[in-house]
Amino acid sequence: MTGNAAPGPEREDTDPRFILANERTLLAWARTIIGLLAGGVALQVVDLRMNDALTFLASVVLIITGFLAAPAAILHSRSVDRAIRDGQPAPRDHAALVLTVILAFVGVVVLAAVLAARLPA
Repeated sequence: MTGNAAPGPEREDTDPRFILANERTLLAWARTIIGLLAGGVALQVVDLRMNDALTFLASVVLIITGFLAAPAAILHSRSVDRAIRDGQPAPRDHAALVLTVILAFVGVVVLAAVLAARLPA
Protein backbone atom coordinates (compact mmCIF):
# COMPACT_ATOMS: atom_id res chain seq x y z
CA MET A 1 0.00 0.00 0.00
CA THR A 2 1.39 3.40 -0.93
CA GLY A 3 0.74 6.83 0.47
CA ASN A 4 1.24 8.55 3.78
CA ALA A 5 -1.43 6.69 5.72
CA ALA A 6 -0.11 3.57 7.34
CA PRO A 7 -2.54 0.68 7.53
CA GLY A 8 -4.06 0.07 10.92
CA PRO A 9 -3.47 -3.12 12.83
CA GLU A 10 -5.04 -5.99 10.96
CA ARG A 11 -7.63 -8.01 12.81
CA GLU A 12 -6.66 -11.60 13.32
CA ASP A 13 -10.04 -12.79 12.10
CA THR A 14 -9.84 -10.88 8.79
CA ASP A 15 -10.90 -13.25 6.05
CA PRO A 16 -8.34 -13.06 3.22
CA ARG A 17 -11.09 -13.84 0.70
CA PHE A 18 -12.51 -10.35 1.28
CA ILE A 19 -9.11 -8.74 0.70
CA LEU A 20 -8.65 -10.74 -2.50
CA ALA A 21 -12.17 -9.89 -3.68
CA ASN A 22 -11.39 -6.20 -3.18
CA GLU A 23 -8.22 -6.61 -5.25
CA ARG A 24 -10.19 -8.32 -8.01
CA THR A 25 -12.66 -5.44 -7.97
CA LEU A 26 -9.81 -2.96 -8.39
CA LEU A 27 -8.53 -4.99 -11.34
CA ALA A 28 -12.03 -4.94 -12.85
CA TRP A 29 -12.00 -1.15 -12.57
CA ALA A 30 -8.59 -1.14 -14.28
CA ARG A 31 -10.04 -3.13 -17.19
CA THR A 32 -12.96 -0.71 -17.38
CA ILE A 33 -10.58 2.25 -17.44
CA ILE A 34 -8.54 0.67 -20.24
CA GLY A 35 -11.78 0.11 -22.18
CA LEU A 36 -12.85 3.73 -21.70
CA LEU A 37 -9.50 5.05 -22.88
CA ALA A 38 -9.37 2.63 -25.82
CA GLY A 39 -12.94 3.50 -26.81
CA GLY A 40 -12.15 7.20 -26.76
CA VAL A 41 -9.08 6.72 -28.92
CA ALA A 42 -10.94 4.36 -31.28
CA LEU A 43 -13.65 6.93 -31.92
CA GLN A 44 -10.95 9.30 -33.19
CA VAL A 45 -8.89 6.77 -35.14
CA VAL A 46 -11.61 4.76 -36.88
CA ASP A 47 -13.50 6.59 -39.61
CA LEU A 48 -17.13 6.01 -38.72
CA ARG A 49 -18.41 8.64 -41.19
CA MET A 50 -20.09 10.51 -38.35
CA ASN A 51 -20.35 14.16 -37.40
CA ASP A 52 -16.85 15.21 -36.35
CA ALA A 53 -18.04 17.37 -33.46
CA LEU A 54 -20.18 14.59 -31.95
CA THR A 55 -17.43 12.02 -32.44
CA PHE A 56 -14.92 14.33 -30.77
CA LEU A 57 -17.32 15.03 -27.88
CA ALA A 58 -17.93 11.32 -27.25
CA SER A 59 -14.22 10.59 -27.51
CA VAL A 60 -13.24 13.31 -25.03
CA VAL A 61 -15.95 12.27 -22.56
CA LEU A 62 -14.73 8.64 -22.65
CA ILE A 63 -11.08 9.60 -22.17
CA ILE A 64 -11.78 12.06 -19.35
CA THR A 65 -14.03 9.50 -17.66
CA GLY A 66 -11.19 6.97 -17.85
CA PHE A 67 -8.75 9.42 -16.27
CA LEU A 68 -11.20 10.32 -13.49
CA ALA A 69 -12.19 6.70 -12.82
CA ALA A 70 -8.60 5.71 -12.03
CA PRO A 71 -8.13 7.73 -8.83
CA ALA A 72 -11.74 7.06 -7.82
CA ALA A 73 -11.13 3.31 -8.10
CA ILE A 74 -7.92 3.49 -6.08
CA LEU A 75 -9.47 5.62 -3.33
CA HIS A 76 -12.50 3.35 -3.08
CA SER A 77 -10.33 0.23 -3.01
CA ARG A 78 -8.23 1.68 -0.20
CA SER A 79 -11.28 2.65 1.84
CA VAL A 80 -12.84 -0.81 1.38
CA ASP A 81 -9.54 -2.45 2.33
CA ARG A 82 -9.36 -0.33 5.47
CA ALA A 83 -12.97 -1.20 6.38
CA ILE A 84 -12.35 -4.91 5.84
CA ARG A 85 -9.24 -4.89 8.00
CA ASP A 86 -11.03 -2.90 10.72
CA GLY A 87 -14.08 -5.18 10.66
CA GLN A 88 -16.37 -2.36 9.49
CA PRO A 89 -18.97 -2.40 6.71
CA ALA A 90 -17.72 -1.36 3.30
CA PRO A 91 -18.31 2.32 2.48
CA ARG A 92 -20.92 3.19 -0.12
CA ASP A 93 -19.66 4.11 -3.55
CA HIS A 94 -21.57 5.81 -6.34
CA ALA A 95 -18.85 5.55 -9.00
CA ALA A 96 -20.61 2.73 -10.86
CA LEU A 97 -23.82 4.77 -11.06
CA VAL A 98 -21.97 7.85 -12.31
CA LEU A 99 -20.08 5.73 -14.85
CA THR A 100 -23.34 4.21 -16.10
CA VAL A 101 -24.92 7.65 -16.57
CA ILE A 102 -21.86 8.92 -18.46
CA LEU A 103 -21.81 5.85 -20.71
CA ALA A 104 -25.52 6.27 -21.41
CA PHE A 105 -24.84 9.88 -22.42
CA VAL A 106 -21.99 8.79 -24.72
CA GLY A 107 -24.24 6.11 -26.18
CA VAL A 108 -26.92 8.67 -27.02
CA VAL A 109 -24.33 11.00 -28.60
CA VAL A 110 -22.84 8.20 -30.72
CA LEU A 111 -26.30 6.96 -31.72
CA ALA A 112 -27.29 10.48 -32.77
CA ALA A 113 -24.08 10.82 -34.79
CA VAL A 114 -24.60 7.45 -36.50
CA LEU A 115 -28.21 8.23 -37.35
CA ALA A 116 -27.33 11.69 -38.61
CA ALA A 117 -24.62 10.23 -40.85
CA ARG A 118 -26.88 7.51 -42.28
CA LEU A 119 -30.18 9.31 -42.75
CA PRO A 120 -30.77 11.03 -46.08
CA ALA A 121 -30.49 14.79 -45.97
